Amino acid sequence: MVSGFLADLPLGLNPWLLLVEVMNFLLLWYILQRWVFPALFKTLDQRQETIRAGVEQEERARGELAKAELEAKSIIENARQESVRIIDESRLTAAKLRDEIERDSRARAEERMQNAEKVIAQEVAQAKNSLKGEVADIAIAAASKVLGESLDGAKQRKLVQDFLAQGE
Repeated sequence: MVSGFLADLPLGLNPWLLLVEVMNFLLLWYILQRWVFPALFKTLDQRQETIRAGVEQEERARGELAKAELEAKSIIENARQESVRIIDESRLTAAKLRDEIERDSRARAEERMQNAEKVIAQEVAQAKNSLKGEVADIAIAAASKVLGESLDGAKQRKLVQDFLAQGE
């Protein structure tokens, strides 16, 4: 087998076998270094880039979500303020409309009162005139009986009207 100084190595190591194993290791290391490790590192780099891009995208999405939430709160607040403004305007409009209706109702009632007063005044005037005529007829009849003679109608009326004019 092996002769010489190599045969007497401590621990019972076979130098040729050791040399072959070292050569196999170096050859395997070269193959791994040349073809396997670059592909593996490339895959790992791609995986790392994908993960980094996912983390960045998540951070960006969180930022956009926070921004969207702020915008939503702002929109809701604006809508709330707008609804309060619309309600206030509606109340003012309703109050103005109520006041206008009340004014119109009062004006119509006042106009009807004035018209009724005019009608009553006309009816009172007609009643007075009618009453004057009846009083004149009664006075003429009474005077005719007292005097015993008959006066003509125009003359009698003139006398009664003069008499009533003095009484007023």
